[in-house]
Amino acid sequence: MDAEIAPDPEVNGLEELAEEVAAHFWGRSSSSSAANTTEARPGDGALSRSRRTGNLPVFPAVAARVFDLLADDNLNFGDLESIISSDQTLAGHIIAAANSAVAGGSTRMSSISQAVGRIGVIAARRVVRASTLRGMYRAPQSRALWNHSLDVAEAAARIAMQSGTVDSEEAFLAGLMHDLGKLVLGGLPAETLDRCDRLTQAGCPDLLVDRVVLGETHTSAGAQSLREWHFADHIAAAVEHHHQPERNAAPMCSVLYLAEAASPLHGSAAGLVCNWRVELAHRTLALRNGVDAYMAGTGSVLSGLRFAAAA
Repeated sequence: MDAEIAPDPEVNGLEELAEEVAAHFWGRSSSSSAANTTEARPGDGALSRSRRTGNLPVFPAVAARVFDLLADDNLNFGDLESIISSDQTLAGHIIAAANSAVAGGSTRMSSISQAVGRIGVIAARRVVRASTLRGMYRAPQSRALWNHSLDVAEAAARIAMQSGTVDSEEAFLAGLMHDLGKLVLGGLPAETLDRCDRLTQAGCPDLLVDRVVLGETHTSAGAQSLREWHFADHIAAAVEHHHQPERNAAPMCSVLYLAEAASPLHGSAAGLVCNWRVELAHRTLALRNGVDAYMAGTGSVLSGLRFAAAA
């Protein structure tokens, strides 16, 4: 329970707080709620059920193949070019990234080898990883979440490079996947989503909203999905604890915490940022910069992978 490990009053006794909020939210007294903890509420376990019934998108087959190939430490320029050439979407995104104004140069690229040469192998690998996952977020209600995931991925890679305790490419991948569990929300009934929105607008942190309305946190749902997809367990564990890095001492948890805290969409608004956690993460990673230092600049080669803002 949070009260046993967290010095911050905002998270002490989260289970009890969730029960109190749920009792009020579902129209029962606290005593009635305490006496009926096994009674099903609308939404109890909704996140788990929806995951089992397939609301979470299937991990793309092309992504699985590409991720296996990119994991090869001996991957060279020619191998990367072959991977990109195997899929028209990947090729288009790489060439678009190279031809973006932020990539530099005035000559427009028309071949994959030219494009990779311009942006570099590391940037190309990131574009490839992001491109293969983008399709899972194509639903209108998921597009802002994808843009946020790109922000966190870039910030995570930047933090990892500054810290030196975590591989920056693994940090980038973990950042892309950190809020995977939220994808399932797009498949839940409108009534359930409305309940989530009401609590969020009232200032409830994300994890509390998940517990009250859905019966499971989006972090645990995302981690379980990653394990089912055979992602490395340390990445799944980081996703599971990225809101509460004090629960797992692995540096990747702190990387994701700081990366999301720096996000313009979900940091303070989601009740994520608290000073003692920021300090803990900085100590874990031996960092001195404030969270604003990890924000991505405006010239990212990933800009072309973002969805347009809703009208």
